[in-house]
Amino acid sequence: MGNAITANVNLDHEVYHQQQAIEAGENLVGKVIIQVQATLKPCDLTIEMNGKEKTTATEDGKTIQDKRSFFRADVQLYKAEKNKNIEPNTYVFPFSIPLPKSLPASRTYEDSQGSFRIEYNLKLKSGGQGKFPNKRTLDVASSSRADEAVPCLLQPKPIIPAALGIEGKGPVFLGAHVKDTNVLRGQELQVSLACRNESTLRIDRAVVSLE
Repeated sequence: MGNAITANVNLDHEVYHQQQAIEAGENLVGKVIIQVQATLKPCDLTIEMNGKEKTTATEDGKTIQDKRSFFRADVQLYKAEKNKNIEPNTYVFPFSIPLPKSLPASRTYEDSQGSFRIEYNLKLKSGGQGKFPNKRTLDVASSSRADEAVPCLLQPKPIIPAALGIEGKGPVFLGAHVKDTNVLRGQELQVSLACRNESTLRIDRAVVSLE
């Protein structure tokens, strides 16, 4: 297309509501504004939203990467008429994309062992005209919950080192508290661990494992 066309995607929740992210379960509403500088041949126009999960892990000096698409929605903005060219002008195409309530929140995490990212993109596609010079990211927030937080408290109980193959060392008491068990995908699960050591063993660290 060269410079014959420019395109911008405006999202209502950013422009009118000053919200950084759209909440899962709502409709993503916006407008595609296209400026055509020269006459174009007939072409369809579609906007695509996709959600991808990207993971990178480093093990034994090797980097492993994985990418998975978990959401995609296509909305046709314009259906071309046969033998009718698109003349120079400014065109505005409104759109609405319903978002599933189960969508995970946009998230980026990185440490020395790897990285993890959940991201969402919008891009314009046109039949027979190549790619539009427009692709943008957007943030999605987890669906809000009307329910109150559901905490969980595991009362401290003695863990006999004998169960670990160590006998005659005395008990170790372990307890745990989960601030809110009602979490959605992409949200943080906050766990607190309490330990009272009445054994003769030295405890350097404790690890929480979710199963």
